[in-house]
Amino acid sequence: MEFCKQCDNMYYMKKNEEGNLIYYCKNCNYEDTKLIETKNMKIFEYSKEDSTGSVNINEYTKCDPTLPHVKTIKCPNLNCKSNKEEDVEQDVIYIRVDDKQMKYIYLCYHCDSNWKS
Repeated sequence: MEFCKQCDNMYYMKKNEEGNLIYYCKNCNYEDTKLIETKNMKIFEYSKEDSTGSVNINEYTKCDPTLPHVKTIKCPNLNCKSNKEEDVEQDVIYIRVDDKQMKYIYLCYHCDSNWKS
């Protein structure tokens, strides 16, 4: 592990313009010109978008005040009270599960039915 010569924070690695690995500091943006020896090194790049996570929906999900609601999507459950009763407003919660493909999971607030887009 290497540390910055200017501010003593931990160095990170990145590729320079020639494609060589160099050390750089995220705190002060200092770049160490000393090249990193890459003979016995494996480099892995991790991207959050590449990871596929799962979304857990339970009986408390609809109580989360931070989740967005939309009142223009109709619940596909024909027995839902928002479809049967005139005075009950449609209320659907949506959660984005895939940023690249723009996939959502929808949850009806009234009957707890959920479906994917």
